[in-house]
Amino acid sequence: MPETQGVTRRRIVRYILLRLGVATALLVYLTALIASGALVSEIATKNFVILVVGMYAVLGLSAAGLAWSRRINLNAYAAYQVLCDTFVVTGLVYTMGGLTSPFTAIYGLTVVGAAFLAYRRGALLSAGLNITALAGLGILSASTDLQDPQVLSATVTTNALGLVLIALLGGELAQRLLTTGQELAQATERAELLAQDLSKVLETIRSGIALVGPDGRLRSCNSIALNVFPDLLDQPASQAVRGWTPGGNDVWEVRTFEDSPRSVLVTRSILQDGGALLILEDISELRAMQQKIAREERLAAVGRLAAGIAHEIRNPLTSLSGAVQLLDLSEGDQRLRSIIQREVERLNRLVGDFMNMGSPPALKLAAVELPSLIREVLTAFQADPRYSVTTSYEARPIEPLLLDGDQLKTVLWNLLLNGAQHMPRGGTVTVSAELVRDQLRLLVTDEGTGIDPDEQDRIFDPFWTRRSGGTGLGLATVERVAKDHGGEVWVHSRLGVGTTFGIWLPAVRPDGGTHA
Repeated sequence: MPETQGVTRRRIVRYILLRLGVATALLVYLTALIASGALVSEIATKNFVILVVGMYAVLGLSAAGLAWSRRINLNAYAAYQVLCDTFVVTGLVYTMGGLTSPFTAIYGLTVVGAAFLAYRRGALLSAGLNITALAGLGILSASTDLQDPQVLSATVTTNALGLVLIALLGGELAQRLLTTGQELAQATERAELLAQDLSKVLETIRSGIALVGPDGRLRSCNSIALNVFPDLLDQPASQAVRGWTPGGNDVWEVRTFEDSPRSVLVTRSILQDGGALLILEDISELRAMQQKIAREERLAAVGRLAAGIAHEIRNPLTSLSGAVQLLDLSEGDQRLRSIIQREVERLNRLVGDFMNMGSPPALKLAAVELPSLIREVLTAFQADPRYSVTTSYEARPIEPLLLDGDQLKTVLWNLLLNGAQHMPRGGTVTVSAELVRDQLRLLVTDEGTGIDPDEQDRIFDPFWTRRSGGTGLGLATVERVAKDHGGEVWVHSRLGVGTTFGIWLPAVRPDGGTHA
């Protein structure tokens, strides 16, 4: 590809500066000759002064013309520089003795300079001009009858052949240098574009990429890798990446809980220089899907089990309850009757919850005044003497929504109960509800002991509980009701600080529209 105007202009500037240096060196050399007495002729000295003035005049005009004009034809300007060089060198040779002057060698330097300035074309142009100048000097010298014409002819021919060879060689080398430079520039441009594209890819993909050197320190990475392991900037990978063990290529899973539970699959590939390439993939959604499928399978199993044994349990319970009521017991045995009846009722409720988990009742959607429903549940919960906690409701105006009020009461009661059970020393359970675009967000926050991060994935499983005497069906019911409404439930908990349960439900108006 051809050079740009800026590149050609810079090349001409460098050439003018180089020529200035050479001219100055010649000036110093000739001045030394005059000072030593080698040039004593008044004519030679006069011509020398004229030559010096001419050289610097040409240099000054060249620099001024290039600086003043921004629309100059740079190729023509380069040819003009070559012509000026031939003129100045010819004047120098003529002044210092003609063809017999040792300064005829400078013609070869002008050809090399022209090759630098304009490559092969410049070298050939300079050689042609210099040969013409040499021929002119030869003719001028022959006309004076001071030198043998055959010697002059041989001198001109020899110098001309030398200039042609220098032009061919210098032009070829300069042309190859131009081609190599252009190829290098293209390769550099492609490498820069590739690096930019690669950088965009690394920042766009959802996986984290980190390159670790042989010393264990981070070389480069994308933002996702730093988001997962921020200590990589300051610590060796063996300390910053959890689960890192010495050895070859391997794969392991890391659980993080900074903002929310997250599973990250770490793949380590050892490089030839002893470093390592880390690929970090967020598999939280995959793990959540696996847990969801496993939970649904357990719920289905519960449903099949409930359908098979629920009536087998309820019938004996009913008979037992009736028989106890018919017994003629003494006053001292009345306490035992109360205990039996209370436990029968508890078993009956457990069977009811069991059956609801397996075969949940259909939603009975109706217009619900949510603030009134929340206050009703909180009032009933505060009246329960078993829990010494306070409740707080951050009330916001909310229009009536299409919900199953009874099941929503069950959800709130279970979440309040869960919070109270995790606050053995008391505290406050805060409830808030607001509309966020077309969603209803219901939050229940306690100040309890929190949930172990390793157990957060299991709290919605039926019959899983850490509390003595618990059934493990409360939070499972919360999740089921949320899903039945087309919503979802999430939890954020910190040990020793508290837990927040969030319920997102579609905000559907009684007329079927949504709240924007």
